[in-house]
Amino acid sequence: MKALEMASRPRSWMVAALALLALGGACGAFLYGSLSSDLPWPEELDRGATVEATKIYDRHGRLLYEIARPEQGKGTMVPLGQIPPALQQATIATEDAHFYQHFGVDPLAIARAVLTGLGHGEIRSGGSTITQQLARNLMLSAEER
Repeated sequence: MKALEMASRPRSWMVAALALLALGGACGAFLYGSLSSDLPWPEELDRGATVEATKIYDRHGRLLYEIARPEQGKGTMVPLGQIPPALQQATIATEDAHFYQHFGVDPLAIARAVLTGLGHGEIRSGGSTITQQLARNLMLSAEER
């Protein structure tokens, strides 16, 4: 009889764990809401993101001159489908080897970069992901970067 009573009673550690989980979720939701309230919608991010140079052509369609902003450099927008898969894979391997394994932030890469920087007294490597680099380039001005 005593074993049956104990089995039917909720264990205090389970109640505490659930309460802690609920509190953590509420804090996380509040933090996310307060940090993300100023962020633009994803559809708005690509406005002004192009780095194409102004191109001046003659009447026969020959390129005469390209004008590019020094902080942006020259560039031509190319659809992703026209970029060879090997170049896509090489870029991901170089810039963010764990691109497909994380959620946009790689805590291990950040920790590695911090520890390497502390060990050498200077920044030796970055820990940002492709997602973080894109966010920085789209949302911050050149001075803020």
